[in-house]
Amino acid sequence: QMNENNSGDTNDMASNQEDGSSSPWMYATNNVGVFNRDVNRKTRSLENISNRNETARTMYEQRTFSYAKWELDRSHPLVSEIEQTFVGDEIRNRVKRIINKYANKKEGADNNDPQQLTSGFSDKLADLFVTHYSTSDFLSPHDDSISGTWAFVLSLMEGPDKEENNDNKWNDDFGGFLRFECPVGEMVGNDRWCENIRPSFNTALFFRTRPRGPLHEVMPVSWRAAQEGYRRFAVTGWYMDPSDTWSSDDKAELDKMRGIDEEL
Repeated sequence: QMNENNSGDTNDMASNQEDGSSSPWMYATNNVGVFNRDVNRKTRSLENISNRNETARTMYEQRTFSYAKWELDRSHPLVSEIEQTFVGDEIRNRVKRIINKYANKKEGADNNDPQQLTSGFSDKLADLFVTHYSTSDFLSPHDDSISGTWAFVLSLMEGPDKEENNDNKWNDDFGGFLRFECPVGEMVGNDRWCENIRPSFNTALFFRTRPRGPLHEVMPVSWRAAQEGYRRFAVTGWYMDPSDTWSSDDKAELDKMRGIDEEL
């Protein structure tokens, strides 16, 4: 459903801070307010938000890759702190153990299974961003084949304080689910989506994205989430396998996707 206005918590993200400083959040889209054929080029800005969101939704309806979401400014110290945490030896080794533990549970898995890690991760991330999906924000289907070797998503859903009820569960009608396309041969009926992951707090997801990852998307967030006091935050990033080779064209596309080659 792409007919909801981007309002409510969106205005909170764009407004100035209490001390008068500018917002640390930037609105990220792959358009500048008009249809953009270079769909990998990210724009982060507080300008023209409504028009860019509307254009993103039009691209979505036309089945062109698009997104509209908030990202914490890359210069914010929290972004650097999070990145340093994820590339530290302790977290990298823990992630490797988790991936191999579950890869070994696959039927017929062995040490040559492409889902397993036979070496460690690089000590640098291909990319990382902190996101907030506000009302009507979304990320259309894609496979992240240029983003990095292994993707991780740390879900940091924020819910209202309920002293009488600790079940701060993201409701089905809030939208914002991360969902994955069915593997070949596993589609049930006409439903192409097999995994629907609900926003939650302090849960992590890992999946391989190169040479080609599973098709996935973030469904549009409903106004009901903000109305009920819920917000969808997450940290998304990509580890690099040292054995993974990149062409110069891939690296150029990655720079566009990171938004570092051209920003408003």
